[in-house]
Amino acid sequence: MLWGGVSGYAAACWRAMAARTDVALRVLVPAPNASAPFDASLMSGFESRLLTPTEVPNYELVRDELLKNDPQVIVLPGWMKPLHPTKLAADPKLAGRRLIMFLDTPFRGTWRQYLGKWANASYFKRLSLAVGAGDRSRTLAQILGINDSIVRTGCYGIDFPFFEPALAKRVEAGSWPRRFLFSGRYFSADKGLDLLVEGYRLYRERVTDPWELSTCGAGPDEGLVAGKPGITNLRFVQPDQQQALYASVGAFVLPSRYDPWPLVIVEACASGLPVLCSSRCGSAVDLVRPYYNGQVFASDHAEPVAGGMQWLHEELERDPSSGYAMGVRSQQLARPFGADFWAARWAGYFQEALREKMPGH
Repeated sequence: MLWGGVSGYAAACWRAMAARTDVALRVLVPAPNASAPFDASLMSGFESRLLTPTEVPNYELVRDELLKNDPQVIVLPGWMKPLHPTKLAADPKLAGRRLIMFLDTPFRGTWRQYLGKWANASYFKRLSLAVGAGDRSRTLAQILGINDSIVRTGCYGIDFPFFEPALAKRVEAGSWPRRFLFSGRYFSADKGLDLLVEGYRLYRERVTDPWELSTCGAGPDEGLVAGKPGITNLRFVQPDQQQALYASVGAFVLPSRYDPWPLVIVEACASGLPVLCSSRCGSAVDLVRPYYNGQVFASDHAEPVAGGMQWLHEELERDPSSGYAMGVRSQQLARPFGADFWAARWAGYFQEALREKMPGH
């Protein structure tokens, strides 16, 4: 598997797959960097190779590492140029191997996406399967001209058993925590950090005894959360510390302007949290049901962020047990994305690819 980057959720999935007896897994992935400073020890429990920043542009090195152990199936990361997937697919040295592409990009109706059908047509014809994150990715695959018969979903998973106890710990602590949590890159263009800060300010003006807000992440817009009333900046939190973090808060909020399929929403749901997020969060389609386990609001404006916070605040004032009820529903929606199910799903996709004739034959 040639993957886009190191993360806690991906490492949990790779360990689950490595535990299976029907798959021999090797992962090739760029090393952690300053924008996502994950501990490299996450990559224990399975065979892997971390690519340094100077190695990623080295096409021959990436190709040769990918072919180590003579794999029958190779998983490629969409059309991410730094990792050479389109060039790899055309390389004669990969001939005879099944190629599976994964993609999390949603259909957005942009001219670039429509042009992608022609720009990458030869690449797509070499695929045995294309695995999207959800139905929005399936729609894009169809627009790109990929035959729907080879399109699947469920390319991502999380460490569900790790996050699941957070709900019980929250309950054991007594009253439901009066604190929102944002987790993501400190980057307004995608994650809407500026909308979060302004929306939270508006919310504080409208209620008595407002909830606090914790933020965690790294990025160039960190200054936006500095010194703001009610906001605590926790900076980057490593995956092994996240269960305790999620157990200490009462709701998750993500006002992204563009977020193909954010895994933090899945992890928040697995932790038994109500979720407030924008409609631009692709995973909300699968995991957030309005007034059932949270709210999905319009993107690119602070007012809907404030409205979502105010709704949840007033809902728990009206019925203190509603936080727990929404948390239970969130966990039910997140369970299918557990690492064990992810590994079983991908192992099935590998077998499907091997059973089919090679593309073009």
